[in-house]
Amino acid sequence: MIPNRLIFIWFGARFPYGNLLALRSARRRFRPDEILVIAGDPEAVRAGLGDCAAWPELRLEAADASWFEGLPHIAELARDLFNRQPPLSPATRANLIRLAALYKHGGVYLDFDTISVRDPAPLLAKEGFCGLEALALPADLFHSKNPLRWIAAGLRLGARQLLANVPGGWRLFRPLERFYVAGANNAVIGARAGHPFLETCFRLMAALPAGERLRRFRLGTHLLQKAVEASSSTGLAGFEVLPPGYFYPLGPEISSHWFKPGTAARLDEMLLPHTFIVHWYNSVESRFLKQELTPAWVESHPDTAMAEMVRRFC
Repeated sequence: MIPNRLIFIWFGARFPYGNLLALRSARRRFRPDEILVIAGDPEAVRAGLGDCAAWPELRLEAADASWFEGLPHIAELARDLFNRQPPLSPATRANLIRLAALYKHGGVYLDFDTISVRDPAPLLAKEGFCGLEALALPADLFHSKNPLRWIAAGLRLGARQLLANVPGGWRLFRPLERFYVAGANNAVIGARAGHPFLETCFRLMAALPAGERLRRFRLGTHLLQKAVEASSSTGLAGFEVLPPGYFYPLGPEISSHWFKPGTAARLDEMLLPHTFIVHWYNSVESRFLKQELTPAWVESHPDTAMAEMVRRFC
């Protein structure tokens, strides 16, 4: 139902090592008919691809406003937002192009901080899907004046931060995960071309107040969560929302444990039986890893789960 096409988006002059891991692991698992990399600077990306540039199925396309031509509800709006001066953040521009590329071509969109670990045939057999992650601070919390909700969120936030740092905290977090709010994340989305769920996203985007469209997460995870909520009331029409273990077996902050010593031997426990793709959250590079992921880091930290995933899947 979903074409075996992989879609990646990158804005930036450099193409880091973590991106290559995403490409290599996805190619090995999906064996795709096409890998579409949409880039703000295609030539800079080509220079960083190394031997991946020679893959016959890889296609580089420019990230520009032409992606929005003919889209329902938002063609003019998305074009104007994309061309806005000063420019929107790379994440916001990627949010716009992600939905446009999926709507026009269909396929599976992956963030570059992912590693594909399992045969994706069951995913491609669907009409559309995304995954849930365990959230301490759900989007609707910021509109709440209920002090009990804020206290509960603070407790969740504190517990998650503690368990992100203590040895074995990923294992201790698992029984607590049910107390967190499950929210849709857009790091992994699959859909056939023209899927009605994507039209729901466009309609909700057009309905956002102008100032809201410029705020962080509004056109990304928050929009996806609203679309899931809106579609749930009328039926998701062939779009499946999958449990956290499918793509986020270690959720935000807890994902730091992919990089902790001694975790290589625990990788099979850290991956769940239904984990297809690991989104490892590149925010851990600055907050926990304290450096960019590089081949040298992987080589010098062989006892980490991340190094073991690189060996097995990349």
